[in-house]
Amino acid sequence: MDSSSSDEDEVIVNLILQRKKRKKRSFWVNPINQKISNIGHFVSLITNDLQSLEDQYFSYFRMTEEQFETILDLIKADIFRQDTGFRRAITPRERLSVCLRYLATGDSYGSFHYNYRIGISTVSMIVVEVCVAIWKRLSGIYMAMPSSAEEWMQLSREFHMHWNYPNALGAVDGKHVHIKAPNNSGSQYVSYKGHFSIVLLALVDANYCFTYIDVGNYGSASDGGNFARSALAEAIDNGKIKFPGPKCLPNAPELGEMPHVILWDEAFALNLTMMRLFPGKELTDQKRIYNYRHSRRRRISENAFGQLCARFLKKTSPVERATNTIHIENPKAILNHCEGLSKLEKKGFHGSRDAIEIRNRFAKYFISDAGKVAWQRKHCSGKNKSIST
Repeated sequence: MDSSSSDEDEVIVNLILQRKKRKKRSFWVNPINQKISNIGHFVSLITNDLQSLEDQYFSYFRMTEEQFETILDLIKADIFRQDTGFRRAITPRERLSVCLRYLATGDSYGSFHYNYRIGISTVSMIVVEVCVAIWKRLSGIYMAMPSSAEEWMQLSREFHMHWNYPNALGAVDGKHVHIKAPNNSGSQYVSYKGHFSIVLLALVDANYCFTYIDVGNYGSASDGGNFARSALAEAIDNGKIKFPGPKCLPNAPELGEMPHVILWDEAFALNLTMMRLFPGKELTDQKRIYNYRHSRRRRISENAFGQLCARFLKKTSPVERATNTIHIENPKAILNHCEGLSKLEKKGFHGSRDAIEIRNRFAKYFISDAGKVAWQRKHCSGKNKSIST
């Protein structure tokens, strides 16, 4: 018998011994979980105490009781489970309580096991199922993508009013969400910051509200690559989104009609729909002023992400992530994502001549009497070595 066969036999024997050493299940329901109806958080704290204390209720769930009840009414049918002869099902109200508290704190599933007297695997399933139900029922109500050119025009008017950038429809940015390393994931989720993460890519309007999000991409991917693989990029490329037509900038007809654009940073490519900063350090005053006016959009996306993190997942420890529970509803999405990545590689990060011309006309507008703001030169002075126009 050769050495390879003996090694295989040894591995098989070890596996058999490990199976024999496994403890047999000594009870159907963990004794700790049997007390869920008497001393779990849902009964002892939420039902008995928090419902009569408005401020503490908000601090616990990060929302009012009225908001909690609204969400519960919308998703109750999706998270209801039938009682069986073996055990009582966890009610929709309890399930929503567990999920919202998890989102509010980011505590481990183990801590919820002891606090709520629910099994760890059950907690993980509850969090995923309730989040899916919330997205399914609420996204179309509270985060619906504008469906007409007039709705996009309203976003543009608000952007100009609040942030002094005409013909802008929103700002795109990405945020890394720190997660625990998924099993057998290699380096796919390792971000440039050196920790495991998934990326939340968002289009944000002038009022810090999310117009569109794409979440779940690997932390190792760039923001530009994530956007190229998103449904929003595909819809823009295929003309499925009803953006408003070109329009002259306020009080500047001499610059001609200008397209409506989305603002983003250096991680993305320049094109007729997407505007990015002028690259380099030794810039003319005109370019530096444009970069300042453009960079104000960073406040929008960062403030939106900041408000989200201030309300939910405040804890700095990594978030639990059940990667094996993700369900792809449309298999074509995989092909579209790969196609989007190939498009990005073909385009590169060099804008077309038309896109560069559009950005130059925006820059010219921002130093003209029609488009300048009183404080822009003060904020631009001394930041970089400039070459006067």
